[in-house]
Amino acid sequence: PSGAYGGKVADGVYDTIDNVFEWISEREAACEEVVSEAEIAVLHSEYNTLYERTTQKAGRLASPSSPRSWLVGQGATYAIASVLDSIQTPFDMLHSECALVADKDEAKTRNDGYGYPRNLDEYACLILPNVGIMNTVTADVIRSYVDRGGCTISTYMTSLLDENGVLRDNFLLADLFGANFDSFSEYTIGY
Repeated sequence: PSGAYGGKVADGVYDTIDNVFEWISEREAACEEVVSEAEIAVLHSEYNTLYERTTQKAGRLASPSSPRSWLVGQGATYAIASVLDSIQTPFDMLHSECALVADKDEAKTRNDGYGYPRNLDEYACLILPNVGIMNTVTADVIRSYVDRGGCTISTYMTSLLDENGVLRDNFLLADLFGANFDSFSEYTIGY
C-alpha cells in the first residue's frame, strides 16, 4: 500500500494471521503420521515445469513450431486435478520425478515442502499429464512400475521430447503405450 499505510499492514491483517495459525496449530496433531489413501498419483513434472517456465519467459523469441508450443504440462496437470476433484477421486500430486523412486522412510524425513506421500508401488495408477520431457531413467522407473502391476495413463506429448525439449522420433514409452508416433495431424480439433 501507499499513502498513510505505505510499507505497513493494517492491524486486522495481523490478527487474522494469528487466528489462522492458532487454528492450524490446534489441529496439527490430528494430521501427524496420517497416510494418504489415494489410489492415484499424478506426476507434476519438475523438468517440464522448469522448461515450460523458461520458454514462456523467452516466448517472444519462440516460433509457433518450437517446443514451447508443445509444453502445456502445467495446464494439463491442473486439468487432470480438476477432473479428479470433480468426480471426487482422491489423488496425490507428486511434484517431482524424484517422487517416483522415493521410499517410505524418505517421505517422512523431507522438510522442503515437497514430501512424497508414499512409495510409487502403493498406487494403482500413475497419471502422466503431458509429461513431454522425459529422460531414460524416469522411463525405466515407469516401465518397472507397470511391470510390477501398476497402471499408467499418459496424455499428448508424454515421453516424446528429450531432456533438451527436442522432439524424438518416437515416444520413449512407446512399448508401454502400444503406439508409435508417426506425425502431428495437419488438422485442428475445431471443425
